[in-house]
Amino acid sequence: MSTDLPRPIERILVATGLTPESVGGVLIARWLAGALNAKLNAAHIIEPISKAMERAVPGLGDANEKNAREELEVFARSHGLGDTVKLTVLRGSPAQEIVNLRHDLGSDLLVIGRYGKGGLKSGRIGSIADRLVRKFPVSVLVVPPNFRGEYKTIAVASNFEEESDIALRRAFTLCASLGIGEVVLLHSYVVPAGYTAVCSWEEACKRIEAVAEDDAKEMIERVKVDYPDAPSVRVVIGEGPASAKVPAMARDNNIDLLILSTHGRSGPAFMLLGQTTERILQHATCSVWAEKSPGLEQGILAAMKEIFK
Repeated sequence: MSTDLPRPIERILVATGLTPESVGGVLIARWLAGALNAKLNAAHIIEPISKAMERAVPGLGDANEKNAREELEVFARSHGLGDTVKLTVLRGSPAQEIVNLRHDLGSDLLVIGRYGKGGLKSGRIGSIADRLVRKFPVSVLVVPPNFRGEYKTIAVASNFEEESDIALRRAFTLCASLGIGEVVLLHSYVVPAGYTAVCSWEEACKRIEAVAEDDAKEMIERVKVDYPDAPSVRVVIGEGPASAKVPAMARDNNIDLLILSTHGRSGPAFMLLGQTTERILQHATCSVWAEKSPGLEQGILAAMKEIFK
């Protein structure tokens, strides 16, 4: 039985490009830090100056960093981050620098805007957000560019297997902290080929949904053992590929936050997400919390040791 408990959220890191598209993530990070009594750090990454440019214009890199820090300070004040928020400006590859900064700060959650400098990309998260969801060793919250207010509805996308229990556990802990009384458990299925040899389409759907309802009940019962004051759980099951159906169900149920369990694989592939998880994240229009097991970071380190030994 899976007994992984979600990592406590004590330190939140929000990455911002100082663009309108990153405001939603900054405001959600500020709200979550207050609601969860967590420390908040904000980071902005700028492009490094090449050695040739630095020789041609000595001091240009330092000047750019100084300007970026001033811009970050203005951005932080204008969005109410306050004096207790640590601000960091770094030069380099955004994804790599943020991963390195997380290690230095010991962050438990990364908050990042869904879109990058290219603006809204239909059906796609920004390339930096995409890389960070893959590479970041702890959970990542991807937020739409427009702040939609505090989260009132939380859903979990699940296949009802034990490896996805941690996503429901995260939902229960967030509900307790945020005062939310219900979790929506989303599940989709595809009728397998060859069903016509056994029954009609309608009967196949009925049978599959009955099994799914039983599996959902078992999942809820085994997770609620550790959460006696857990909120109620409403199960929503629909037919269709998860990559398209789950985001659609989230929209239909007015979900503010969708939680996904990201399953690490063994060996060097620990940094890859499941394909279904990636596709759901790509198509969802609400905030998406990619939950990672606390054991994943150790798994990544072990995998890297195997690669380089």
